[in-house]
Amino acid sequence: SGERALWIDSEGQAAYITCKEGLQVIVDQDNGYGLLTSRNKSTVSDPLVKIRDQLGDQAALRVIQESTDPDAYAIEIANIAGTKAVISGSGQASFGNSDTAFDAMLLVKGINRGDGIVLKDAGSSDTVVKIYESVDDGVVDVYANNSVTARIHGNGTSFVPNPFGIGVTTPEAELEV
Repeated sequence: SGERALWIDSEGQAAYITCKEGLQVIVDQDNGYGLLTSRNKSTVSDPLVKIRDQLGDQAALRVIQESTDPDAYAIEIANIAGTKAVISGSGQASFGNSDTAFDAMLLVKGINRGDGIVLKDAGSSDTVVKIYESVDDGVVDVYANNSVTARIHGNGTSFVPNPFGIGVTTPEAELEV
């Protein structure tokens, strides 16, 4: 207990394992670590941890140093086309975007036109709100019973349900201010 079971000091590849289950670590001590990896260099450009795809030629998951905060790390998730999601140690997240230089707390880039952010009802599969882009314009749809009842469109038709009140909690006319 407390001693090293295995010590490898190498200038190159320290360990290479080829088998059905590559590595299993069982921790039998309270507050132990399943895997602890660290780097003793102050400047890093390669990932601290890299998990490759099933063919071994593409990075599927990496732990990287953040580009905006050198003291923080981020988890980068990718496919063959490149990075698709990043969760930052600084509290930021990016989905559908390959940039790790965050300019917002949450950045979502649609993969296809009309994709975006969908909020579902907790008690059903009903869509409640959808935020997306339509030919480079922003759209916010609000739903009732899976049908759009209100829309704000950055460069198109916007509408709200009737009756609609501004500064009125129980409007009685089509539009009441």
